[in-house]
Amino acid sequence: MLATSGIQVMATVGMLVMATVGLQVLLVVMGGLLVVVTCGMLVVETGGLLVLATGGLLVLATGDMLVMVTSGMLVMATGGLPVLMVVMVGDMWHASGGNGWPTSVGNG
Repeated sequence: MLATSGIQVMATVGMLVMATVGLQVLLVVMGGLLVVVTCGMLVVETGGLLVLATGGLLVLATGDMLVMVTSGMLVMATGGLPVLMVVMVGDMWHASGGNGWPTSVGNG
């Protein structure tokens, strides 16, 4: 467990949970994929993956893939807290729906 400036980070097998004052963020790590959603701006770079979350705009860049996600697509508000769940299958995103985006996050 790592505690820094009021931030607690707990790492478990395949899961990483970060809790701050008044904010809980769930990070799911699958196959080197790290997704971070917080209030304001947070930039995390890991294994060629760049996650930029700011003002409701989420940009995921990994390898030759560039995905821009706005609120309402992959970002859901649960209990007033922003929660982002992404499922990585191999090197491809599992997407369904007429517009090419997952209609339900976390349905696999």
